[in-house]
Amino acid sequence: MVLTWAAYSDYRHRRIPNSSVLAVLALFVAWTVAHHFVGLGPALLWSVGMLVVSFGLSVAKIFGAGDAKFVSALTLFMGSDHLLSFVLVTALAGGVLAIVGLLSNPRRVREAMSAGGGGGIATKGVPYGVAIAIGAAVTIGYALFPHA
Repeated sequence: MVLTWAAYSDYRHRRIPNSSVLAVLALFVAWTVAHHFVGLGPALLWSVGMLVVSFGLSVAKIFGAGDAKFVSALTLFMGSDHLLSFVLVTALAGGVLAIVGLLSNPRRVREAMSAGGGGGIATKGVPYGVAIAIGAAVTIGYALFPHA
């Protein structure tokens, strides 16, 4: 539910609410307590590492600050076993979203390829929260149901 909420907000408003990030953190705390804090240290390390990388992407204007917080919070659930899958599925979903966004309006392709841009996806960007939510849902789903 939190993934859907954040993805919808990012799609509609290009903003991931801090409350959705806090909800992910609250779920992680509950999950960690229920599992007697097993794996907490590595989860925190991977999440801080993701925050450093994603914050750098945010400073470079490649990634939004909300995206950085959202992906870092979700990284807590991935652990070292599933982090690479999460990153790869998220990147793949983001690429598909970018292509669909560009091809849904041929003018966007011209704008994106022109030197000055001019709007559309070139300046509005990809709602990467959607890609992050897809990456998390697929990765967590596969971790929970590996033979489904």
